[in-house]
Amino acid sequence: MDFAHIVTLPMENFKMDGSIFNIRDEAIRHLNGSITIERQMTIENFGSRIVASMHLKIPEDLKGNSLDTRKLSANHIQITILYLKAMIAAPFVTSTFGNSSEQFSSLSIGLGIGIINSFLHDRFTNINITIIEIEKTMVDIAKKYFGLIEDDRQRVIISDGMKYLRENKKLIFDAIFIDACYSQFKDGLSCPVKEFCEYDNMNLIKSNLKENGVVIVSLLLTSPKKTAEVLVCGGKNFPDEETFKAKTTKVFEELGFGSPPIVTEDFTMWY
Repeated sequence: MDFAHIVTLPMENFKMDGSIFNIRDEAIRHLNGSITIERQMTIENFGSRIVASMHLKIPEDLKGNSLDTRKLSANHIQITILYLKAMIAAPFVTSTFGNSSEQFSSLSIGLGIGIINSFLHDRFTNINITIIEIEKTMVDIAKKYFGLIEDDRQRVIISDGMKYLRENKKLIFDAIFIDACYSQFKDGLSCPVKEFCEYDNMNLIKSNLKENGVVIVSLLLTSPKKTAEVLVCGGKNFPDEETFKAKTTKVFEELGFGSPPIVTEDFTMWY
């Protein structure tokens, strides 16, 4: 352990999809005197395990031991969760998000607290971002506690993901992120929700991709075996296994993500 003191500050509890969610701030004073503060979301159905978190920006002129964390803004650039690093990195690994002078578009199905889209929005000005989230409560929480904003480069649509795609078949994207999850395991499955495991629906998603587009799916299940992976699916220009592994390491370094995940032969990133 490298910390000397931890303080947990409850912020809000809310109910959604039959589950109790908790928002809290955790402040850590490390042995070297530095401080980190993380805003966390837990779900009681998962044993109060942290399911999402963001670091908060610490004032440079911090003095004394008193700090109102409610006034701190979220740090969208510092990602703490490995599977989300893998999802963000994927379009860069496949060169889908290539030349910085070009304009790209992304679709996120499932908002969570907004980690993927907020990173892309704050780090890159050439990515047009659309987010589909079925729960308005989640959108409100992301705005209130995690700094989600809507502007001319980022918008949130409250809708069912597949319904949105069926009604907007002419829309095409460079990257589609699927991080739509149940708040509890259902028949051994948490991510993605079952609709995104159906063949016809995956074909529909494919039709909403550009030629060099990529789909990134978060997988979390306990049956038939425990699996926690990010699945990356692309088109004809998809890199071979060795290139994929090498580019994953390079992209992780460029994005400031540290050590990359383990990449398997079926183009999943294991975490």
